Amino acid sequence: MVCIKVARQPTSAALLCRERSQVRGRAPSVSGRIDRTRSVAYKVFKTRSTSFVPRVSFVRSPLPGVCRAKRAISRCVDASAPSTTEQEGDTEVVLKGERWDVRLARQHELKQVSIIQAKSFHEANPIDVLNNLFLGFFQAEVYSTLLSKSKWSKENRFACLTARAPAADAPIVGVAEVSIQGDQGVNKLLEVSEYCYVCCMAVDPACRRQSIATELLRGAELIAKRWGYNRLCLHVYDTNKSAQDLYRRSGYEVMSYDSAWEAALAGRPRRILLAKDVL
Repeated sequence: MVCIKVARQPTSAALLCRERSQVRGRAPSVSGRIDRTRSVAYKVFKTRSTSFVPRVSFVRSPLPGVCRAKRAISRCVDASAPSTTEQEGDTEVVLKGERWDVRLARQHELKQVSIIQAKSFHEANPIDVLNNLFLGFFQAEVYSTLLSKSKWSKENRFACLTARAPAADAPIVGVAEVSIQGDQGVNKLLEVSEYCYVCCMAVDPACRRQSIATELLRGAELIAKRWGYNRLCLHVYDTNKSAQDLYRRSGYEVMSYDSAWEAALAGRPRRILLAKDVL
């Protein structure tokens, strides 16, 4: 037979006896000290019940992945709400061109930015149903990353550029991200502690071959000057010949190539690092 001993909550009389015994020099047992602590805590809570007292409950922690997912959803919900400091007028024009203007993206425009990036960088699946499903997942991931960058990046450390026609209500047709990076290999090559970097440049497939990428590069160079950097860097895959020609025409020079083992380990083509002096 197994006997189970159930601990009972001490009564007020028992607590009073323990307090008296402690005053007389007879220290209560360990269980008595624990019961007294619980009693004191209950009395404090009871006396302060009229004011706001946060209630803390101890529950089993969920899986780490669930916690991260909940935090990500919370960030997306918070960041997707309109900012109180955001102006309702036109966005800041970084570069005003003849056909296209380059402007800083506002927070509510990041979803449209993520759609253009997802369409440009998503690897198509031959099965339409799976292709649409994976494209939706990829676009949601890109959107969440953009929201995090926009919300948590410090001033003059991240900018999302958009290209559109001069009209106020013109849709976004091209995007690019400018940020400050500090990769050790690039820092050592350029002999700097950090550098200005442009990435994730994408143009709407229906609007390509219209000098939109060239205008985005010019806008990124102006941002680098504004932030006080004299050089702008970027990466391009060695298989993307058209992009390499664009960058060379814009004045970018080859600085280095990724090693073959790095590309094989990452499961992607070799990258070429290019840079341009903008001051």
